Amino acid sequence: MNIATTNQINQVKNSLELLEQFGIEIDLESILEEELEQGLPSDISNAI
Repeated sequence: MNIATTNQINQVKNSLELLEQFGIEIDLESILEEELEQGLPSDISNAI
């Protein structure tokens, strides 16, 4: 894993931790499912 990827992962992790502090929960699985149903590009489909 290169440094740019590590930095991106850390930014996402920090964002999720911040949301968690405020009691905001994100259902990432539902978001991904909806993106795939609508044919929208997603980071997961780009990685495959």
